[in-house]
Amino acid sequence: MDANNIFCPVRFGRLVNKYIVENRSRLLLILATPLVAMTIFALLMSDGDSREGYYTGVNNELGFFVIMTFIFGMKLSSGAFLSMSKPKEALASLTLPTSQLEEFLVRWLALVPGFMLWSVLCALFADSMRVVFTRFILHGVADFTPWCDVFTGSGGPLMWPENAFYHIVIVFMLLQSFFFLGAIVWRRNHFLKTFFVLSVIYGIYCFVAVIITRMLSWHGVGYFIMTPMVIMSVVTILINYVLVYMRLRESEIINRW
Repeated sequence: MDANNIFCPVRFGRLVNKYIVENRSRLLLILATPLVAMTIFALLMSDGDSREGYYTGVNNELGFFVIMTFIFGMKLSSGAFLSMSKPKEALASLTLPTSQLEEFLVRWLALVPGFMLWSVLCALFADSMRVVFTRFILHGVADFTPWCDVFTGSGGPLMWPENAFYHIVIVFMLLQSFFFLGAIVWRRNHFLKTFFVLSVIYGIYCFVAVIITRMLSWHGVGYFIMTPMVIMSVVTILINYVLVYMRLRESEIINRW
């Protein structure tokens, strides 16, 4: 393999196929878990659907879908790149006609855009099962969640803040990037350590934001917290991705010698 050829579409496609074949059982389990969990929760909410309390129920349903996506996403992220930095896995990767960047991209595509897309599909399926179960089994009243309002970022009848969906995506990617990095920094209990550090950082940030807001006599605490967070999040995500990749490259050089 040419050392200067760090990315080749044909080679990358073969690597993706190899990754799917070797991890198909694990991938099926990963795909099935959020689908089953979201569907069960949606069905449990079916009995409470009514015209009067519908949107309250949907908000609870969407909130659970978001929580499940974050929990599964963070857990998967904590071990995504950990194996690549281990001597056995690193040495095995050296025998493959691929670059470290291509191996990084395979995991990133599967766990970031791939997992987010699958979570949305799971939510759509679970919501459909709720409606079908309520209408045809319980003979009750149920409507589909106005997903168009969710994806376009408008609050609509859901009573969600505008652009809430996009903020959720940014926060998800931000937290995921930290768990990517935490799994490489800490060898043991990396998930708990990363969670603790993020909790402390977020607590300090909110505390400072509230103090500054009160000192300046501003009334938009939420605006003050969210506006810089969006900008900082995008920059931090990119920095974390670069740090993870550099650490993997360092591991490859160490294990090569």
